Amino acid sequence: MAQRRKALISSESAMEKASDTLKLLVNLVEDPSWWNARIEPVDRPGIEMRSVELASCLTNAFRCRPDYQAKRLEMDLRDIQIDVARNAAYPAVDLVGSYGLSGIGTDSADAWSRIGSDRPEWMAGVRVSIPLGNPDSARRDQKEMEKEQALLELKRLEQNIILEVRDSVREVDIQYRQVEAARLALDKETENYKAQEERYRGGQVSTHDLIDYQDRLAAAEADHLKAIADCQTALVNVARAEGTTLTR
Repeated sequence: MAQRRKALISSESAMEKASDTLKLLVNLVEDPSWWNARIEPVDRPGIEMRSVELASCLTNAFRCRPDYQAKRLEMDLRDIQIDVARNAAYPAVDLVGSYGLSGIGTDSADAWSRIGSDRPEWMAGVRVSIPLGNPDSARRDQKEMEKEQALLELKRLEQNIILEVRDSVREVDIQYRQVEAARLALDKETENYKAQEERYRGGQVSTHDLIDYQDRLAAAEADHLKAIADCQTALVNVARAEGTTLTR
């Protein structure tokens, strides 16, 4: 009994900790009185059995993940910078011109009043600029090297996304099978306990042995619940790897 009381205290502590964590997640802690509220589950946890295909998950990841889209936009920016640096290395021929009206007087007010179209001033010409040396060419080479580096980073990000999605999809398949195995074990332990309970009523099983069977049944129930929780976590990780967490 002392050993079981110790296990009971440990379980109660874990339950209280989980309860406080749940209150924090659902934002109940704004009201201090809710800290002492007792949470009583009204139903048993279920599992969302949905198809998780690797090909569709990869497609979603490359379409929805913000880090991948940001890296693609960075590649477009690199291309623009290369074009600007390349154009700066070319000779430039510019047409320049100006047109204005002037007025001459004894003071500023008199000159302003004499402005008219009879005294226009205009200028037109061509300006040719030829870059000397190679600073623009070096800048262009630098931008091209930066693009190559960004391209390598993009490829590495793609590989990491593929690896992350594959791992998450594989984990979902494993957890589905874990749930099924835990359910079968729970069914067998339930049948076994019922049978041993009948034997206990007939005096064929001791109280100590019956408590052991209860422990086995409780452990099977805990394993089944843990398998369901792990499977739900695996599904959440798939959505995170796809970049569809907010959508789901």
